[in-house]
Amino acid sequence: MQKIYKIFALVVPFFFLVDVHADLIDTNLELHSFIDKPLILSSRNEEKVTIKGDKSSVSKEFEFLIKNPEVTIKSDDSFININSKTAIYKSDVNIIEFYEGANLSGNTKDNNININSDEIIMNISTKNMTSKKRVVGDLNKIKINSEGMNISNVKDGIHGEFNNANFIIRNGSTKDYGTSERLIISSKDSSMSLEGRASLNLGDFRIKSDSIMYDYRQNKILKSINSKIENVQ
Repeated sequence: MQKIYKIFALVVPFFFLVDVHADLIDTNLELHSFIDKPLILSSRNEEKVTIKGDKSSVSKEFEFLIKNPEVTIKSDDSFININSKTAIYKSDVNIIEFYEGANLSGNTKDNNININSDEIIMNISTKNMTSKKRVVGDLNKIKINSEGMNISNVKDGIHGEFNNANFIIRNGSTKDYGTSERLIISSKDSSMSLEGRASLNLGDFRIKSDSIMYDYRQNKILKSINSKIENVQ
């Protein structure tokens, strides 16, 4: 059974009613009205969602501008937290867009993620997170710097796709690194897929290829296409 709690400190005489799953909103809201300390709490199927901020204003129908927003999603085996300086919450589609110093952190199925960007867009219903801005952060043992991302918090772990990516893989005392036009990471099978102008440095050699499939936990190449191996000593 779904439980919804709404707690608000109001500075204007109207009610701000948002159900983050049913997409309900009070039709009497006025544009550019302000709410102090907005807070939305939702619970469904053992998953708890919290949306809060310092201030919120109604920017247009079904859209709310939030200052210093923070979203937290908790379940028995996962945790996600996103915060930034500003955000736009679109209640009709249950999407929140974080801007200015957005930070994503979380863990699920023994996997950890920490991402920083000037844009992170999250679908609260599906927990899909995207960005078209520069992304810097970590996914498990991998440090990533890329031009955008698409991350899914799937049942079996985390699935991430990164564009024009540079990355470093930490393996104990060693650090392997590489680049690719498209980097796909799946924590389910600890695989990395490097697609397009792929380059991977492993110890004393570098492999350049159209495509490389790599297991970052076992530290081994699974497959490569049109490859060239170079000694980097």
